[in-house]
Amino acid sequence: MTGADRSEGEPQGRDGDDSRRSDEFARIDRIARILSTDGRTDGGAGASARADVIIGIGDDAAVLAPIGERTVLTVDAAVEDVHFRRAWMSFEDIGFRATVAAASDVLAMGARPTVAVAAWTVPASLTEDAIDAIARGQREAADALGLAIVGGNLSSGPALSITTTVLGVAAAPVGRAGARAGDRVVVAGALGEAALGLLALSQGRADAAPRAVAAFRRPPVLLEASTHLARVAHAAVDVSDGLAQDVGHLAKASGLRAVIDLAAVRARRRPANEAAARALGLDPERRAPRPPASVTERDDRDHRRRPLVRGHRGGGPRGRSTPDAGRRALRAGGRPRDPGAPAAARPRRDP
Repeated sequence: MTGADRSEGEPQGRDGDDSRRSDEFARIDRIARILSTDGRTDGGAGASARADVIIGIGDDAAVLAPIGERTVLTVDAAVEDVHFRRAWMSFEDIGFRATVAAASDVLAMGARPTVAVAAWTVPASLTEDAIDAIARGQREAADALGLAIVGGNLSSGPALSITTTVLGVAAAPVGRAGARAGDRVVVAGALGEAALGLLALSQGRADAAPRAVAAFRRPPVLLEASTHLARVAHAAVDVSDGLAQDVGHLAKASGLRAVIDLAAVRARRRPANEAAARALGLDPERRAPRPPASVTERDDRDHRRRPLVRGHRGGGPRGRSTPDAGRRALRAGGRPRDPGAPAAARPRRDP
């Protein structure tokens, strides 16, 4: 963020404009100091004084040193009352979650996140303490991910939003295409845990599923899983729309049919999540209700990578891939299920 990245959309030339701009620049400088590991906001090595950042926060644009690997780039938006609600989490959580959500797609391809930029839209009602808290959450996430936040933009608007662009590097990024017949489908992390947290929050019952609520507010950073993925996976997909849906995307891209073992999915459920689901009025064997209409499907993604691999560690087996382009099926008790069946079509709803 720089002095040029002031709030936009307001007319210039009125009395008090100089004072307003001074306040905006002070805000930008404060955010930059929170995000910078060395406290510099003068266009120096900025966000981390690291070798790959030549110019960071404080200039018109960041300048990065070449890494020598392939570049992986993604962008993600977190919009108030679309992807989150203030009543559901702290401002630190909002900043943390927005950053990890963006970086998850880089991790999903077996890449190492290196730098990020974040564009904020801030409503006039947001206090300076809240703005600082969001920046602290971003900084916590950046430290956990090992990346530097090297710039951004600050503007005014009707609702709080954070749009984060993350750059990563990998010698050989892992995409959706490339799965082979006979590969296993494995999962890193707990399927549906963040979805359960979202449901608990939407019902005003965060205490019924504390672990799941924590997973929604602060998604785990799966750096180790990403590193392993880069070594062993033929193909992978980030599950943001449910296991059946997104494995279907992978299978289609690879020209294969994915067979999911529902018994294996059930076997790895966390008992605490099953108990919480029942306390919230859900049958874990059936599809859960949809979240509130004003909250999008992206809210309940787990930020986990579900790869098809040669071998696996740490993730539980979920199925296999077979030749048969353009189809997917789910098995229960040894019998194929209709891919459109409610119990199987949205397994992310099964905690």
